[in-house]
Amino acid sequence: ATRAETIVKTIIPASISGILAAVILGVMRAFGETMVVWMASGNSAQIPSPIFNFLSPVRTLTATIAGDMGEADHVTGSARYHVLFAMALCLLLFSFAANSLSEWVVRIQRKRLGKT
Repeated sequence: ATRAETIVKTIIPASISGILAAVILGVMRAFGETMVVWMASGNSAQIPSPIFNFLSPVRTLTATIAGDMGEADHVTGSARYHVLFAMALCLLLFSFAANSLSEWVVRIQRKRLGKT
């Protein structure tokens, strides 16, 4: 077998679960980075036009929560305050779903390869 055949038929199938789990967890880590992303992404609270303009400034959920929580009216429980908590809940649910997906991928790949 050539080197390419060995890689394609042996190494990649054996390591695909780890690669997929690493990609998913890397994306989740990127969601967790707040302040660096906040500064590097331009901190723009606008929806880009057109929506798929990848070079326009954006604002992540974590950056919005960190930036706006100090300005929300904590005493009266304003709508902005509740929206920030709803955003935090969405972030938590997305994180839970992504972690569950990565665990599922690893479990399926282990079963497929005959590992316990």
